[in-house]
Amino acid sequence: ISLNIDYLWSASASDWVADLKEEWEYNEDNNILTYTVYNWDAGTNTWIKTAKDEYTYDADGNNTLKIRYIGDNTNTWVYSEKTVMYYDNGQEYSVIIYFEWDTVNSQWVPSFKREINYNQDGRIISKTESQWDSSTNDWVYFRKSEYDLDDNGNYILSINYQWDINNSEWVPQSKNIIDYNENNLITLSIYYFWDNNLKVWYGYYRQEITFDEFNNPIFSARYLWDLNINGWNGDEKFYLYYNYDYDYQQLFYRPTYIYIFKELDSVYKYVWDISSNSWSNDPIIYRYYYSQRSTTSLTAQTNIGLIYPNPASDYVYLPEDEVNNQVYFEVFNLQGQRVIKQKVNSRKIDVSMLNQGVYIYKFGKYNGKLIILR
Repeated sequence: ISLNIDYLWSASASDWVADLKEEWEYNEDNNILTYTVYNWDAGTNTWIKTAKDEYTYDADGNNTLKIRYIGDNTNTWVYSEKTVMYYDNGQEYSVIIYFEWDTVNSQWVPSFKREINYNQDGRIISKTESQWDSSTNDWVYFRKSEYDLDDNGNYILSINYQWDINNSEWVPQSKNIIDYNENNLITLSIYYFWDNNLKVWYGYYRQEITFDEFNNPIFSARYLWDLNINGWNGDEKFYLYYNYDYDYQQLFYRPTYIYIFKELDSVYKYVWDISSNSWSNDPIIYRYYYSQRSTTSLTAQTNIGLIYPNPASDYVYLPEDEVNNQVYFEVFNLQGQRVIKQKVNSRKIDVSMLNQGVYIYKFGKYNGKLIILR
């Protein structure tokens, strides 16, 4: 796509009125060189410059520089912010630095830096972020994350730290412990927070999941930490039931808030009764109904390992033969809301804007589960 124009219907004029215009330019490798946005000024009947991004790439096609411009009150492009990326030998970015334009001194000023370390398999094992201190003209630590992986490359532990500038030391903030079954599906996830006064970890959130032989989740329970009893209390739990005569990929409509392989029939939800300190006996029941089924109208495939790394943090990679700028890579949260829609111009997809959690990705005829760890 090189041009997109959005129009709004004007009831007073009984006609479509221009609203927004987007323009793209690409290099010979179909990497975006410029992305420009304009807004329509009905008073002057002209397009007003709003924002423009310029991209630079190295010989390997890695994005090494992004410059953002904004339109000023004279409709002229002026600097706004800049991002510089450095890559390691594995073509993973190891340092990213953000700059802001100082209009008074007409120069770029650093604002934020992220440094990433990888293991020999290209998986992130630590991430450190720093902020620029203009009084000392130097970087000051801000926060850090460290990760442990099992032999299958699954993330089993992540610990987040905050920099204590007064004592010049890292202070733990939170940690996440994850366990998997033999199919590398998450069966247990526990979050803790750090009490720096008592120097101990306290539970915060715990989720347990059980799967059937087809890797469908059939049970899920969530627990919250109760400081009064210094232990876990239930929050809500689900029992899921399926029609095993039909596969997930045979459905025209598939629920995007859950990752399943068979046709979902019903879900029984129980909540924790605080008064009795036990699970309620009266479930909320969700039943699913389908129109006439067709096993030939859809050829979607479900593949957990199609993209990597998964779990991911900042980027995922698609198979080389699936790169096609006519296809969109889409990501949905568990509420079914689309949070990413990006053309597949290269193997590398930026997912750094996503919060930690579980998502569903779709592109072309493929779909699958995407796990984000922070």
